[in-house]
Amino acid sequence: WDRGTVAVTFLLSLPILLFIIAIFVQYALIVNAQLVIDRAVQAAARTAMTALPTNPDVDNVQGDLLVRRSAYLALAPISPMAADESADGQMIADALAKLAPVTDLGLGRRYTYAENGATVEWQRVDDGGNVIGGVEWTPTDYARSHGQRVKVTVHYPFLLTVPAVNKLIGENSATPGVTGRVLMLQASTIVQLSHGREAQASGSGWAQ
Repeated sequence: WDRGTVAVTFLLSLPILLFIIAIFVQYALIVNAQLVIDRAVQAAARTAMTALPTNPDVDNVQGDLLVRRSAYLALAPISPMAADESADGQMIADALAKLAPVTDLGLGRRYTYAENGATVEWQRVDDGGNVIGGVEWTPTDYARSHGQRVKVTVHYPFLLTVPAVNKLIGENSATPGVTGRVLMLQASTIVQLSHGREAQASGSGWAQ
């Protein structure tokens, strides 16, 4: 009789135990994803330091695209596979195939998911970190100005993969080709851009 009581009690409590374990697993995955997003915004910020001061009349470099690519590539490891590969995703898959022809990690399709779902943006900020609004910057402004401070932000729809828990904290994915529930995560950092290559310099070499 005692053994039967223990067995029934265990069976009744098992779903609750499994649900608690599922919560911990999903939380651990979210924490890991947040760490990756923090790394992605740092990668984008490092690229922004030298890629944003561009002038299409001089070098025709798409600095904004380079910043976004840095973030997407850092986000690819935690991204699910999109249904199709974008042009950039195909380029990355081809490059990886040359390095490791036997291993197919689906990096091109994972990059495509990040490219379709994540957003990378930046805003001018003052020395106190407050956003400076009202005036849009053109690429020429970046090229001809001294180093500016910008706040880089990455928003990423992290796909929740643990059943039951994802229905409690997620929302339906809006990324094309991906079904499931996602949790929007974000990270920001402030970076000092390098001086524009056309900025006037004083005798000491610093931009005026």
